[in-house]
Amino acid sequence: MRTTFAAAVTGVAKWRTVGDWKIGFFRTGGAFRKAGLGSFMGTQYSRGTILVLGFGAKAGGGYVGVSNDAWDSFEGGNEYQLALKFNDDTSWRGMATGVGNPVFLIMPFDKPDFLVDFARKKSVSIAYAGKNVTQLPLRGTYAAVQELLSCQEALIGERDGPPQGDPVEN
Repeated sequence: MRTTFAAAVTGVAKWRTVGDWKIGFFRTGGAFRKAGLGSFMGTQYSRGTILVLGFGAKAGGGYVGVSNDAWDSFEGGNEYQLALKFNDDTSWRGMATGVGNPVFLIMPFDKPDFLVDFARKKSVSIAYAGKNVTQLPLRGTYAAVQELLSCQEALIGERDGPPQGDPVEN
């Protein structure tokens, strides 16, 4: 059974669509919200790979997630050392955790340059244990990342709540 992006992410509030990228945030429970994930942008490729980039539910770091039904060997709760290479030049390494069903490999990042690479580069290759798992084109990512930032800003504002009035007048 081939999982669609919409079926893979439950408890989602939709924000906008920019090109092939769907932008939203995890509103309710489920494996993704329990993992501390907040806003995201995601797309699905023709061979079934789903790629997601997002931020935690609180201000701070981000994450990249990737999944494909054909990757039977990845399991929820396990950790995997991944290498992501943008345009065959800039490389990022990190530990990814298997989350959900189907399993998404969720790799956190805390360097703004990762977000810049994702937005500006044309492709990403993902490797595990020295083997290339997938190579994906990155189309329309700059505009989608801008919208993702707007979504995260709104999500943080909603969590913090509206201002409680003028502190000088109280």
